[in-house]
Amino acid sequence: MRVIAPPLRPADVAYGPIRANRISGAPQGFDVNRIGTPPIRFEALALVCVYQAAESDKIFILLFLKGQKRPYQCDANRIVFSDFAGARATGLKASLRQFIHYAGQHHPALRLDRRTAEFIRGRPPAILEIDLTRFTTTMAKALESMAAPPAASI
Repeated sequence: MRVIAPPLRPADVAYGPIRANRISGAPQGFDVNRIGTPPIRFEALALVCVYQAAESDKIFILLFLKGQKRPYQCDANRIVFSDFAGARATGLKASLRQFIHYAGQHHPALRLDRRTAEFIRGRPPAILEIDLTRFTTTMAKALESMAAPPAASI
């Protein structure tokens, strides 16, 4: 897994998250349980971010997909960890770490933001200090710039 850390700047265009009702297992991937959204393969994941809401103890996961600017957001309590082999642990944080490792095993090029990388190494989830839409927009633009082919030189 690779770590990215783009600078957080004001955005001209905003990409807010899409709420996933629940994350459950699917063949070679996961399902966000939204009407009209088919199961997603792990290889379609571009970036995973974990954060804790500033106003509560809730922990959320953001799943950015390749070619999609708006990530899926899900309350970590709504992940069916038992659907992912080895992802169910003794607590929510440990299960979430195992889920991210599981996704990384199925997609080694998966990226994490710096604070999520620290989280999977045992630190508590980062409290999101900026507006969620600003954060998701910054991350989406960073992914977009990484995916863009380099400019041709003359």
